[in-house]
Amino acid sequence: MQLSKYIFLVIFITLSSRSVAQVAYSYYSSEDEKLWVEKQLSAMTQRDKIAQLFMIAVYSNRDAAHENDIDKLVSQGIGGVVFFQGTTLRTAQLANRFQNTARTPLFVAIDGEWGPAMRLTDGVRFPYLMTLGAIQSDSLLWYAGYEMGRQFMRMGVNMNLAPVADVNNNPLNPVINFRSLGSDANRVARQVRWINDGMKSSGILTCAKHFPGHGDTETDSHFDLPVVPYGFNRLDSIELKPFKELINSGVDAVMVAHLNMPALQANSIPSTFSDSIINGILVRKLNFDGLVMTDALNMKGVTNDYKPGEIELKALLAGNDILLYSADPVFSINYLEKALQNGEISIDLIEKKCKRILRAKYRNGIRTKIETETENLYSDLNNVSTQALIRNLFESSIVLLQQTNAVPLLKTFTYSIASVAIGADSLSAFQKMSGNYANIQNIIIKDLSDKNIDSLLRSLKKFRKVIVSVHGIQVYPKQNYGVSAQTVKLIEKISKQNETILVWPGNPYALNGINLSSVRAILIGWQRGEMVEQILAQSLFGAIEIKGKLSLNLNIGFKLGFGIHSKGGHQLRYAIGEQVDVNSSKLKHAIDSIAILGLNEKAYPGCQVMVVRKGAIIFHQTYGSMFDDSMVVVTPNALYDLASITKVVATLPALMMLYEADDFDFDDKISKYYRKWRRSNKQDITFREALAHQARLTPWIPFYKEFINEDKTFNSKYITRQHSYKTISEISPGLYITRKADKKIFSMIRDSELLEKTEYKYSDLSFYVYPKIIEKLTFRHFDTYLKETLYIPLGAHTFTYNAWHYFNSDRIVPTERDTFFRNTLLRGFVHDEGAALLGGISGHAGLFGTATDLAKYMQMILNKGEFAGTRFYSEATVDSFLVTPFLAYGNRRALGWDKPLINNNILPLSKAYPAPMASAASFGHGGFTGTFIWADPDNELIFIFLSNRVSPYRSNQKLYDLNIRPAMHQACYDALIRH
Repeated sequence: MQLSKYIFLVIFITLSSRSVAQVAYSYYSSEDEKLWVEKQLSAMTQRDKIAQLFMIAVYSNRDAAHENDIDKLVSQGIGGVVFFQGTTLRTAQLANRFQNTARTPLFVAIDGEWGPAMRLTDGVRFPYLMTLGAIQSDSLLWYAGYEMGRQFMRMGVNMNLAPVADVNNNPLNPVINFRSLGSDANRVARQVRWINDGMKSSGILTCAKHFPGHGDTETDSHFDLPVVPYGFNRLDSIELKPFKELINSGVDAVMVAHLNMPALQANSIPSTFSDSIINGILVRKLNFDGLVMTDALNMKGVTNDYKPGEIELKALLAGNDILLYSADPVFSINYLEKALQNGEISIDLIEKKCKRILRAKYRNGIRTKIETETENLYSDLNNVSTQALIRNLFESSIVLLQQTNAVPLLKTFTYSIASVAIGADSLSAFQKMSGNYANIQNIIIKDLSDKNIDSLLRSLKKFRKVIVSVHGIQVYPKQNYGVSAQTVKLIEKISKQNETILVWPGNPYALNGINLSSVRAILIGWQRGEMVEQILAQSLFGAIEIKGKLSLNLNIGFKLGFGIHSKGGHQLRYAIGEQVDVNSSKLKHAIDSIAILGLNEKAYPGCQVMVVRKGAIIFHQTYGSMFDDSMVVVTPNALYDLASITKVVATLPALMMLYEADDFDFDDKISKYYRKWRRSNKQDITFREALAHQARLTPWIPFYKEFINEDKTFNSKYITRQHSYKTISEISPGLYITRKADKKIFSMIRDSELLEKTEYKYSDLSFYVYPKIIEKLTFRHFDTYLKETLYIPLGAHTFTYNAWHYFNSDRIVPTERDTFFRNTLLRGFVHDEGAALLGGISGHAGLFGTATDLAKYMQMILNKGEFAGTRFYSEATVDSFLVTPFLAYGNRRALGWDKPLINNNILPLSKAYPAPMASAASFGHGGFTGTFIWADPDNELIFIFLSNRVSPYRSNQKLYDLNIRPAMHQACYDALIRH
């Protein structure tokens, strides 16, 4: 995602101010700050001052009794609250409630290392820090930090107990692990600083944890006290580096972990209670002047050997300012009051800590009670810009490990592929997305008995490539991250038998237990989730660039920093508009409203719209039903009769191939290749003239009238209901044409009159002839030639003539209820009568297909002839067909392609075709049935509109009267984000 100039300016200012933050100044930064702190302090009782040091746990998913208990504690002077469970709305509501109760404004904190979803059920889920650690873009990490901070601030939270600064240099770490950016101290230091800077720029207070470093432990401090045997020199060279970096950049607080560090503190005293670790190292050696905070004081790392009250007292005496999550805050406050009376702790120390807390509140704007607006909270948090950022983060984190050039998978039409999902309950998100790129045999296996494994291995022998994806991988090392021995066995056996690509949506540490020497490639997605699986599939098939690097060492031979770069853009990716500079909300609102207008006005029974920007499908929406009075809704994979779009998606690409092979030239006469036009009024017409509709050809001939008798019965010479050796094709259910129909059509075309004036006049007639020429030059049937040379390599598997023969009828959108020729509902049979009389296969009409396959074809043209690893045409060939040879004569047409009206950019929307803002370089075509495709190379934009506006009858002109297609097309340009 491109960051705005504003954001870069903020980054620059943030970076520039780091040195300023370390300049010595008096304890207070201003006289106003001093007056505010002293005023607050003077209003506090001795007990209030003690209570100000406590931050207590709040659960917004609990009952009223819990909320009343918190209210009571807040009214007694508690300094802050920490939200742990609940929802975003309830968190904001309770934050407002408790701030209103408090005499001194509260720290409202959350432990949100990977955003709100870490604690709140409906919160936005950002990637784990381990995932972020693979990202190479520092500015993207800054933006991740900024957006997490913005999310929390929006719900009334003013402190995040993050980022984690631990260096996870122990793969078996049971508590940090995926919560760390990685195992390299220098890299973690740099990355955590960018995240922290972003977070602070949102206005939230940040807290570095878990000091002095919890990464090299094998004990969870929630359950026992971990031992870290290292001395200061080792800590200084590894664990402390990220903390030093954060302190230099102005982190607000540091959280001290519960650790046993015998080299630094004798008698197994937890670091939480160690003056030498807190004051000696953190404050004096590292010059930290911010807030020192304990980790949760109810964790067994301290409660196993110490009692409530005693824990809090020792923590304060050791140098902590904030006591987090006391097991019994009321008891502990009472205990500290007694300790104060007994002289175990001084009032000067309490006030000093209290002043530090108040100073931090003042400096971060927590000095007045500000109520958070809860209206539109959920939509503000879950906006499309945030979702686009999260997709960018996940996309940038994917890591490719391989010994051979196995990824991306391109030219998949040349080999067989199986996808084995181990542990999935049903067809996985990875498999569903993969289906957009290749014909794949999907296999799901959960029962990993030896018998099932052997059976699967036998069935896989017929496949050249096997993609193995593992599902249900856990984040922590317990039981090998949830990866069973049988899963390992299956992966190893498949990889020895087949060319195997391993897709790993989960913690990569689990790979250490697998022999992967035979695996051709490994694709790491770091964590579970539908989005991750979708991105992995797009990365595998070359739609998304792979650019992540390992943030840790794997003992299977891949070291930290390793990762193969794989170029993306080979295929269409799936993205959110903001990822490619489109305002998603604006686009959706506009197209939805226009589409619904068309439905209400009965311009069509249903339609679907697709928008592609910069090679990414950013909008694909269906509306209405498949035909009139039907409850069957339009589906995204529905096939449509493309009508005249056939000209540019069937005939034109075939001609382009022949042109590139020098089989004909634009200035050649068509009669040179089509003998029937010799010695006719059409013998001198050139390809250039005919393709640009400048050949004086009759626009259209109602051929079907010659095949019907005066009594409206069919002329049995051409049409019959009896299938026999004389018939060649079915043109509607139970209705057949004979071989003589073809001859009759082409005789009528040959004998048709030419128009008197040489000018632009759209005509179908030459497109009837081109397939004959193509078949003569290629020695193959027209439709077979297209499938073999274009559609199959392109991955456009739905493009076909006579869709009724290849697809279930429920997937095909019906066109018209024909009441004058075939007298039936046309579904899968071509609508155009001329094409029907040629057996459904013609150069001017008859092709069926989906929006997605149209997008693939149009993107290939935008790419100047290349797509999915295959070059179909040279750039010169593509450009040659897009010129407008007769523009000087008032003809806007290119060779086959339609172009914008002349001076289209200055026309009002009601007069324009297509959108007024479509560039002069743009091109496309429309179809009689209500179809439309348009591509704009200048704006890297593709617009596709599919409908059956002729249902139930072709007399319906409302699609044109309401200007539906140009209006939707213009909405695409209106939604572009200009920089």
